[in-house]
Amino acid sequence: PNAVISNGNEIIIPASGETADEIARASVVKNAGVILGGDLNILSIENGFDSAFLALLISYGSIHIELSKYAQGKTVVHLRNSDISKVNIKFPSLPEQQKIASYFRSLDAQIEAQTKRLTVLKQLKQACLSKMFV
Repeated sequence: PNAVISNGNEIIIPASGETADEIARASVVKNAGVILGGDLNILSIENGFDSAFLALLISYGSIHIELSKYAQGKTVVHLRNSDISKVNIKFPSLPEQQKIASYFRSLDAQIEAQTKRLTVLKQLKQACLSKMFV
């Protein structure tokens, strides 16, 4: 009953983790109605911004380095919403954000397809070897 439910297109950033680099990574929750865990920083995005682009920017850009500096702790590091709000982010236009996000989605799809192909080829090799060398 006290769960936080996604409205769609939120960006989630872990609030704690083992390393500063690990928790300064962002993901997008595209669908509405998803229950979001309690140990997350949740960013709601306004119109005019592409959530996938922002997640990439946070995870791989200079913002990632800046957020890592705010992480506090030794054994378990924490990143707070108040720390995230200190970061100044510059955005290109929405169409450019969408093109950049689309480009990386396309690369991810290609990587996934090649990974599946590699798995099938490894299975084929194993099957051929087991038939040849009984």
